[in-house]
Amino acid sequence: DERRSLRLPPPNSYLAGNSVCQLLSHPNPWTRLVTLFRMAYLTPGSTTTEVEQASLWATLEIDLEARSAFDSLMSTRATQESSLLAHFGFRLPKSGTLVDIAGGSGHYARKLLDELGSGWSAIVTDSSQQAIDQRVRDRQIGYLRRDWRRDPLPDGHFFLLSSVLHNNNDGECLDLLNSCASSEHAQWLMVIERNNSEADWPSARRAFDMAALFDGCERSPDQLITLLNASDWRFHSLHYTSDGYVLLSAR
Repeated sequence: DERRSLRLPPPNSYLAGNSVCQLLSHPNPWTRLVTLFRMAYLTPGSTTTEVEQASLWATLEIDLEARSAFDSLMSTRATQESSLLAHFGFRLPKSGTLVDIAGGSGHYARKLLDELGSGWSAIVTDSSQQAIDQRVRDRQIGYLRRDWRRDPLPDGHFFLLSSVLHNNNDGECLDLLNSCASSEHAQWLMVIERNNSEADWPSARRAFDMAALFDGCERSPDQLITLLNASDWRFHSLHYTSDGYVLLSAR
């Protein structure tokens, strides 16, 4: 498997000793994909600009093999759990605003709105215009192109972080969690992540996904709980899905 055979060096040393041209012309599409994300997101001493992000996505439109590799990573990031709220641990009111941070096309937002009812609306944010262009068309859902690292978060009652925390280190996660908690009407938080344990690492393609693309890290359920309690939220409940995810609630 090409993903498993790719050895991943430390983030800031990835480009060392290799020219960008060599890496972008590498026969392994996973190497090309990693290189693109390294250039756009992890160049030492710099921050990602909209121009750099646009260049990344434009390249993926041309390099169809690398694009296919990226799509295969993203396509499996959704639990098929029939109810996301059944094990949430809180009774929610009949109306409010759900804020789905980095929610892509809004898959989870739509799923939650089906359970929350017609009195609820949702705001989905994402830094990728391409993700927003593929959005779920729904009058209950509004979309904003926002990068939570730079842009203020919209206000809401119920915040959702689905497959977001693993993209970031602990400090960045705490910044995001506290930003959500500081929203004027914030009351509830749901976190959805893959259920990760050290035993999974030898064969987990998720290790590639997190460590290579975003310099994040997979966390065990206990580590996620510790992270939540270190923020301005307080952990409330944990649920294991039958398809390998964990759902955590906090208030």
